Amino acid sequence: MRLLGALLLLALAGCATLSENECRSADWYELGEHDGFAGYPRARIEEHAEACGKIGIYPNRDAYFSGREQGVYRYCEPRHGYEVGRAGETYRNVCSGERETRFLRQYRAGRQLYDLEQQIRRGESEIGKLEQQLEKASSDTERTRLRGQIAERDREQSLLRRQLRALESM
Repeated sequence: MRLLGALLLLALAGCATLSENECRSADWYELGEHDGFAGYPRARIEEHAEACGKIGIYPNRDAYFSGREQGVYRYCEPRHGYEVGRAGETYRNVCSGERETRFLRQYRAGRQLYDLEQQIRRGESEIGKLEQQLEKASSDTERTRLRGQIAERDREQSLLRRQLRALESM
């Protein structure tokens, strides 16, 4: 039964609704726990109810919300907030009180690193495009201009990388 539950949770990871088989075999507590730990809002159960209602199966709301409460409790741990931010995921306002304060502090720290890494990737891509243009440049003036742009982007990239290293060492 645990294996079936684990397979169900893996199948649900990328889906907004449940298949007929998933509805029939759902462990509503585990599904709630999974959804809570994934940061889904309480309304997520309505998506499951809609999917399963089509075949006459309705969620056990008590079990779902009991599991979701446990999942949200784990989701709202500060170290998990850092992981959520670091992965670039969106926070869906499921934590509350002091737990939310601590979660958000870590979430923002992780998200800052993620955002810096995205800036660096965009900069690297831009430099690559400029280098391609440089290879195709037909005049000395154009090559000089492109080299200047590449040098400027390299300086920006160096600054971003220093910022990233400084944040990572905190």
